Amino acid sequence: MPKIAIVMAIHTPDHAFLREQIQSLAHQTVADFQVIFVIADTTSHAIVTDMADEDDIRYRIVDPKTPLNPVQAFEVGLTEALKTDADYFACCDQDDIWREDRLERGIAALADPDVLMSHSDARIVNADGM
Repeated sequence: MPKIAIVMAIHTPDHAFLREQIQSLAHQTVADFQVIFVIADTTSHAIVTDMADEDDIRYRIVDPKTPLNPVQAFEVGLTEALKTDADYFACCDQDDIWREDRLERGIAALADPDVLMSHSDARIVNADGM
């Protein structure tokens, strides 16, 4: 199975949405992935540490200890991802909720040698997931 590095920039997250996103990542049908959390503010380190089990080797927190804009945060995260042995890279937002097969379907789409990038459509929902 291919290895995947997922980059998530964190900036003053809504705790409930962030918790749901971390849970949706943990339940992916593809098991060989690592999430690189980039702390883009000066206050979210403890929140992410509390939600992402630090003993789970799939989770890595990068905290530059300085505020970053979204572009800078993803740049830091992707730079860190390039240092891993990942075969594929994915970016996600702190308030996404991924379907369990999100990574599996993306990897399947990339199996076609003419495909260079895969994306998925968004479905806008309210706080209740409706």
